[in-house]
Amino acid sequence: MRELVDLPVRELSGRCSGELNLRYNPEGVVDHLTCQLKVAGLSVRAASGPPVTAAEAGIDLAASIDSYAGKLKVQSLRVRVPGLQADADGVVYLDVFDRNWQAIENAHVKGTVQPAELAALLPGDVTLPWGLTVEGPVAVEASVEHAGPTMRVAWAFDARGATLRRGGAVIKPDGRPLAASVKANLDDRTWRCDVPEDGQLKVTVGANEFRGWGFLGSLEERLGRLSGAKSPLTLARIRQEAVGVNWTGSWTVADLPSLLELTGLPPLAGDWVIRGAISGRASIKPGLDEQPLGEVTVHLPEETSLSLGGQVQKAAGKAASLMVRTQIEDNGAGLRGGDVELTAGAGRLGLRGLSVRQEGEGLQRVGGSFDAQRVEDLLACLVHPLPGKARIQGDLRGQAWVVFGPGRRLQDVLRGAEVHVDASEALLDLPGVLFKKARDNASATMDLSREAAPEGMRYHLPSAPGRKARWRRR
Repeated sequence: MRELVDLPVRELSGRCSGELNLRYNPEGVVDHLTCQLKVAGLSVRAASGPPVTAAEAGIDLAASIDSYAGKLKVQSLRVRVPGLQADADGVVYLDVFDRNWQAIENAHVKGTVQPAELAALLPGDVTLPWGLTVEGPVAVEASVEHAGPTMRVAWAFDARGATLRRGGAVIKPDGRPLAASVKANLDDRTWRCDVPEDGQLKVTVGANEFRGWGFLGSLEERLGRLSGAKSPLTLARIRQEAVGVNWTGSWTVADLPSLLELTGLPPLAGDWVIRGAISGRASIKPGLDEQPLGEVTVHLPEETSLSLGGQVQKAAGKAASLMVRTQIEDNGAGLRGGDVELTAGAGRLGLRGLSVRQEGEGLQRVGGSFDAQRVEDLLACLVHPLPGKARIQGDLRGQAWVVFGPGRRLQDVLRGAEVHVDASEALLDLPGVLFKKARDNASATMDLSREAAPEGMRYHLPSAPGRKARWRRR
């Protein structure tokens, strides 16, 4: 039989039986058929690898044929072979067998795949990308339905019961949740892809969940650009990919180790500790001038605590959040119109009109205006915010520009700064240096445009004439 039907296997054995029933209409044309094929004691060996066996395998089909319309209606199709158990139904036009996917009127498939067993049956050396192997069952479901030029697609898989390995190392053990699902509308004329909010792209990894919905433009053009892209990821390229996109994503990360393990990223450093969930939302959509506008929000609820490198901390009991909104300049040279808002307890820091521009080779100039409320709550997020018994309480506002360059040490990274601070609404208590009550007008201007390195609350300034920092009472 292997030679009769030219199966791409080296060995095939088992006992096969079956039944075929055909029904003819008055014109003598087959309009209905049923087919049953069963194999007992199946053993299959592909061109390479060990044999795959099954006590029983088979295919059951019940279908109607409209020969005038060239349409096939599958009432039921059941497939049971090593590595695959699936049930399907649908309506297709006969030219679907010429690989014309537009000939699918509707189709639905649901079943379970054993990837390792199924791969052993396929011709050639079938491997997954990135050195992945999957052992165990993966539940899959897919459906397609045409409504005029729109193809509605739904797809889902659940690999909770499977073990994933990369290069032999387990990256997702049996029992850990790993699933994804999506419902989308695809225009088969333009390849315009829409994921409605009630359909959503949903991905679950352990206790982490990611969702997304919106409009991605032409899927064909986007995939073509991504597959052919060899240039580095720059702001100009990000802006090009973002034009015409209106997409929103949300996430909840409550099990960071399982996420890092799956993606192959290194674990957090020992002095980075996160307890609790972190949620967020990101979007990219056309702004008022139809140029791409990006926004990212991260939220840490009251019950979440963290410590990052012994420098930044958030204790349980106070919520914190970060929002960043910006646009990429038309020429892709920088960011403009950015807003940043950081909250910690009752404290709030807002940056307005933030821009990022290249200034010389390898240098970035970042700046804008700022206002801070309840500075003491913001400083509480730093492990060592102020030296000794120094205190800053109340509100601050001003403008700042900072020039950053490459390097690992702070004095290498910080190439210059210009800062103006209005501290009229703040209490400043710097023992031995300054004491100022709230509502006493005061401001400070600092020009660190040549070189600066922080040392407590003092700054070593360049000795060039005119480079001074001083407090002025008004």
